[in-house]
Amino acid sequence: MPKPDGFSLRRRLLVRLFAALAVLAAGLFAFVNAYAQRAADSAYDQLLLAAALSIGDTVRVENGRIAVDLPYSSLGILAMARRDRIFYRITAPDGGLVTGYGDLPIEAGGERNGLFSFRNASYRDAPVRVAVLDRLISHPQLSGWVGIAVAQTREERDGLAHDILANAFLPIALAVLVGAGLIWFGVRQALAPLAYLEQVIRARQPHDLSQIAIPPPAEVSQLVHAINTLLARLRGNLDTMQTFLADAAHQIRTPLASLRLQAELAADEPDPDMVRRSVLRIHRNAVEASQLTSQLLSHAMVIHRHEALEPESVDLAALLAQVVQRADAVSEQAEVSLAIGQGAAEARVPGDPISLVEAFTNLVDNAVKYAGEGGPVEVRIVLQPDGGVRAEVADRGPGVPDAEKQRVLQRFGRGNAGIGKVGSGLGLAIAKAVADAHGAELRLFDRPGGGLVVRLDFPRGSSLERPRGSAVPAVLLAAALVCWAASDAGAAETAYPAPGGSRETLRMDDATDLEAMEPLIRDFQAAEPGVTIVYSELTTRELYISSPARTPCCSATSGNLPLPWAAYGRGWPAAMATSSG
Repeated sequence: MPKPDGFSLRRRLLVRLFAALAVLAAGLFAFVNAYAQRAADSAYDQLLLAAALSIGDTVRVENGRIAVDLPYSSLGILAMARRDRIFYRITAPDGGLVTGYGDLPIEAGGERNGLFSFRNASYRDAPVRVAVLDRLISHPQLSGWVGIAVAQTREERDGLAHDILANAFLPIALAVLVGAGLIWFGVRQALAPLAYLEQVIRARQPHDLSQIAIPPPAEVSQLVHAINTLLARLRGNLDTMQTFLADAAHQIRTPLASLRLQAELAADEPDPDMVRRSVLRIHRNAVEASQLTSQLLSHAMVIHRHEALEPESVDLAALLAQVVQRADAVSEQAEVSLAIGQGAAEARVPGDPISLVEAFTNLVDNAVKYAGEGGPVEVRIVLQPDGGVRAEVADRGPGVPDAEKQRVLQRFGRGNAGIGKVGSGLGLAIAKAVADAHGAELRLFDRPGGGLVVRLDFPRGSSLERPRGSAVPAVLLAAALVCWAASDAGAAETAYPAPGGSRETLRMDDATDLEAMEPLIRDFQAAEPGVTIVYSELTTRELYISSPARTPCCSATSGNLPLPWAAYGRGWPAAMATSSG
């Protein structure tokens, strides 16, 4: 439960200590008060008993009746308590009153064993203390037990008990007050290291994210450790953001500068053929910048998802089938196939499905790009004897020499085979980051007969590990960057493979968000399962510039596309589409 504003640990500690001290003082008061009452009763009870014994000694039998001579001297001793009143009652063996106060509410006797007892009672609206004594009379004319009761009010004994209490409890009260002061001072001194720790943290500069080096008290060592952990995460966060800014500034500046220069040259070029060649170069650089931006965002997204999401059970075979189907639908060079080993169809690994899709998509795209016409790209998944899962992406491209295998796994690391090909050098780095986060091992092997094999081994019970630094600011910056770069660097394409086997492909350019378009695309494919749709999300400016070369999707001239697509196209007057059978 969160504490309210203004919560004070010092106040909380003092309140509890003072409450404990108050309970202790109350207990001591009750003990001393009971002791004072017992001491006062003991002193005055001896006088009551002496008076009763003196009366008992004067009891005799005369003419067959009980006779008593009251010893006034013994009663005079009780009369020294000037505020008290004295009452007595003597009863014969038959219970008749011999002398005294007949209404004194004390029945003498009991089991008649000759012993005495003391009792508290109330008489004439006043509390009294009564001494009761039984005396055995044995006489030829009369024998039996004579009851003797002597009562005294409690004014003097209560006064004595009060004096004892005051004299005994006063030092205790002073000790409690002194103890409260010592507790206040001790708590203040004990919490002084916390105040010093606060001053140290407040005195830090905003950019100082180093560890708190002062030795903390044992009671707050875990708190200081948590603060140091947070500082380390913030430092990693800042490093990630700075790295992203440096990479983005370094990698995107060159293609954008080239785009600007080529556009200026094309604007001043009078020859239409030269203008066309310049436009082609501009398009190629725009695609390269778009892919680079997309890869940078993907890399930041992978790191962010590892930090922000909880792992879930992922059907790896189904995930690879989705990746392969999507890649095969858009690939124009190499065929992409999937082979599932025995028992691997039900293989599941804990992790983040979106990050895994991103990793395998990059691996398959790399394989397709470098394989070219060299042969099909094969994706395999097998179950290991130890319960682990192995996934491989194999191609028939030029491969990667052993000396370059570690370099191509680093960010922006490219081998000699990548010279002249559009790429950012982030695909394998993204896959490596995803593998490390999932506890998997990514390795590169030469494929027998030529080509490259990228192997990911997921151990049994592998789990998603969280990095120390968070990439949230980098992702936010990346989102802003991609919005800026999209208007100059081309649009990203998203393929929706035909559910029933592709017979034709529909390419769509639109300014509508992909999230809003996807349900309509799925509905259309449910009605026309043989159509693969490739969707490009453009800005309205790009859509306007490219519209003369495109045909509206809701037009009746949409190639050999089935007529129902026109119904799906209504409401998208800015959307442009072409189809190929």
